[in-house]
Amino acid sequence: MCLPRRSADHLWLIGALMGAAGGGLIRLAAALGASPMAWMARGQMGLSLLAGVFLLYFGLSRLGLIAEPDWLAVAAPNRLPGWRRLMTRAVHRRTNRDLLIMGLMLGGLPCGLSYAAFASALSAANPMAGAVSALVFGLGTLPGLLAVGAGAGLLLNRFRRQADMLAGLIMLGMAAALLVRGMTWVAA
Repeated sequence: MCLPRRSADHLWLIGALMGAAGGGLIRLAAALGASPMAWMARGQMGLSLLAGVFLLYFGLSRLGLIAEPDWLAVAAPNRLPGWRRLMTRAVHRRTNRDLLIMGLMLGGLPCGLSYAAFASALSAANPMAGAVSALVFGLGTLPGLLAVGAGAGLLLNRFRRQADMLAGLIMLGMAAALLVRGMTWVAA
């Protein structure tokens, strides 16, 4: 789940890095005499296909049609050194410093919506524009994420199986859209 603390903590920094990378790709393509737009389109096509395959796999896994991959357990945040100690301390002490560190760590968790914002920052091709783009995204999603975070826990505990089914179906729909879009670009 995308967590609200990631919005203010480091989206702007990742956006700036992505904007700089986009600018670097454009300069590299121009230096090689290639079309920067073609490079961006190919990159976007590749990312769409890759994201579509992952979403397809995870959607089928969430529906219980295939087993969840073993490597996913390895990528669990609680396996990071110091994770549990930090989370426990932040929850119990609730100092600004502990909460900031927790937010920075939680902000690194995968979130498809954040990745879409980072892709937008990449196309900005400028560090400042990328930073502003990602920061605006973060600020815009913060109220909704706070509301969902406050109420979702109650509903998810009661309707866990239905929530898993819904999440799986949504992932399959997103996978289909990304794969069709990626294949359309390949065919063009």
